Amino acid sequence: MRIKLIQGDITKQRVDAVVNPANTKGHMGGGVAGALRRAVADVVHRQAMRLATGKVGTAWLTPVENAPFKAIIHAATMAMDFKTNEKAIASATRSAMAIAKEHGFKSVCFPAMGTGVGGFDPGEAARIMYREIAAFADDPEAPQDITIVLYDARTASAFKSALAGRELVDAD
Repeated sequence: MRIKLIQGDITKQRVDAVVNPANTKGHMGGGVAGALRRAVADVVHRQAMRLATGKVGTAWLTPVENAPFKAIIHAATMAMDFKTNEKAIASATRSAMAIAKEHGFKSVCFPAMGTGVGGFDPGEAARIMYREIAAFADDPEAPQDITIVLYDARTASAFKSALAGRELVDAD
């Protein structure tokens, strides 16, 4: 497995699936969800709301057409109070990886889970996400090409610092 850290636009990534740090209702309003909604059309938003599990830490998938990725994995990092925590980020990351494995995806792109509207510390989110993603490293059926796309320089710097020297991590 390789985990690559880059600063960029998640909606432009050529991967099998991108992860949306969703809310439990699947509403794609702002942040990463809003960017994905604008990039792939409202039909995905309606599907995400219809399929939403209503439970923090769970994930569900919506297929995508006319995008550089095949699907969005919506991983609920928060309820409608827009607050998150370590347990929610860990469970949502793990659930996203499990969905990707279930669908046979080889490449998955994550944003910084819970650090936008959820307000979670980016460095701590990096450590949590790394732990949960790396737990799949020895599973040949799990995605082995993971990219964490960080939107702004502050978050990118925090992730790169938090994960510096960790096995599996490449930072641009």
